[in-house]
Amino acid sequence: MKNVGKILIILGLIFGLFGIRANWREYKYRQVVTTAKATVLSVATKPFSGKAVASIHYKLVYKNDHTLDTISYSTTEEYSTKKPLPSLEELKAVEYYVHYVPKSKQSETTFPERVSISNTPQYESFNRFQGFGSMLTFILLGIMIQYFNKKEVNHY
Repeated sequence: MKNVGKILIILGLIFGLFGIRANWREYKYRQVVTTAKATVLSVATKPFSGKAVASIHYKLVYKNDHTLDTISYSTTEEYSTKKPLPSLEELKAVEYYVHYVPKSKQSETTFPERVSISNTPQYESFNRFQGFGSMLTFILLGIMIQYFNKKEVNHY
């Protein structure tokens, strides 16, 4: 059992290194990402049958390196009789921001083709602490196994 605890602690340290690597890559990406305000070209809603959820498909236009570019964006929204789906005009009025890496800075990051869309002009990282959470779980589990492991007693 003691070896299992040591293996879990080593796995925790490995996941910690993966967490450091992921955070470094995310940091480098945040340094080069550019935000452009998008304009909604078209909106289409499609309710799922038998469910109170609708799929909303947007066609957005934004300036990518001084040229206009289009991108599709899909999301889902819950609705009911008390809270109906917004009208198409209300959906078109929502502001979206496209976060992308300009062609001149694509060599500075490991994610040159990543494009994300959000409602805020600030880029938001999505998996910042995932590796550190796994690291903490494995290390604590390994320490608990080693701490609560009963030592063998020889009865001679």
